Amino acid sequence: MRRNLEAIEELMRELKKESKESLVLVEGKKDKRALEKFGIKNVIELSGKPLFKLTEFEEEVIILVDNDEEGNKILRELLQGFQLNKVKYNLRFRRKLRK
Repeated sequence: MRRNLEAIEELMRELKKESKESLVLVEGKKDKRALEKFGIKNVIELSGKPLFKLTEFEEEVIILVDNDEEGNKILRELLQGFQLNKVKYNLRFRRKLRK
């Protein structure tokens, strides 16, 4: 258990560092607040926002949507728009949190 906590803390430190240069996309208010408590900046809550407008970013985007049916649906829509608009995206943190 302690090992898992240490791994999450390390992941949050990495995310904090990378979020200085990138936007972090999350699904809801609770997700945004949780990341902000770790000092992570540039967090954008997707809830209620038209996803097509979010695919026009010029900087790298870190995608941290939930690993559930709704999160996977949002992810597919975002990736389609990002690829079409050649937006650089990062799924590394989402993959690591799934483990």
